[in-house]
Amino acid sequence: ETCFTIAEDDVVLDGSGFNIDYGSDGISDDTGILVSGIRDNITIKNAVITNLHTTSTNNLPAVYFNNNISNSLIYNNIINVRDSSSALYFTESSIGNIIQDNSLNSSDSNSFGIYYSSGTYSPLNDIIRNNTFYGSGDTAVIMSNSVNNLSFIDQKVYSAMGSIMGNVSFSNSNYGEISFVDMSSFGSTNLYGNSTSAIIIGNNSAYVNSSISGLNKSANVTLYSPDLSGITSPVI
Repeated sequence: ETCFTIAEDDVVLDGSGFNIDYGSDGISDDTGILVSGIRDNITIKNAVITNLHTTSTNNLPAVYFNNNISNSLIYNNIINVRDSSSALYFTESSIGNIIQDNSLNSSDSNSFGIYYSSGTYSPLNDIIRNNTFYGSGDTAVIMSNSVNNLSFIDQKVYSAMGSIMGNVSFSNSNYGEISFVDMSSFGSTNLYGNSTSAIIIGNNSAYVNSSISGLNKSANVTLYSPDLSGITSPVI
């Protein structure tokens, strides 16, 4: 059961706040929105997408990209998934896409917010900005293949894991940015966004927990308009 299939480029799906309910029978090909084939310039916005099944062990993604997707926007959606499912599931390359201002709610074990699977570039030049991850699911963001120029902007990531990594940046619009030149694999980690995270960007400060091997890497650190008055012994 698929509620909507997008099989052309330059498509805007505007949910206008209406519900897209899917997955009531729990079979493996259930999805709310299927973006089919190699697609470019797709917008999915303002929808409330909910997986209705409560016991299926199949992956029932709310939005499923089954091939390369580029230059697209996932914006201002409320997505609710559970039981081995993902809110946003990318199976191939994700290039130049923006995921912004969504509420991604995952509950139960093995449910995920954003899952980048095995594409050649998964992701490349993607931006993840100001989304909210709720629930008791396993992981907010999974990156399981080559990553190049992935940017987290004003984005809390309390639970993430990655395997083959590359250039990944974390930025706070008020305070600064940490851009890893070659981040490597790490297990499930409270990655970024609060006072106990592995990566912290604050007023005149930047911190990385170097005991996590995947983060003990070279990085470029930029502080925005720091107030250096009164600083006599800066520490790097």
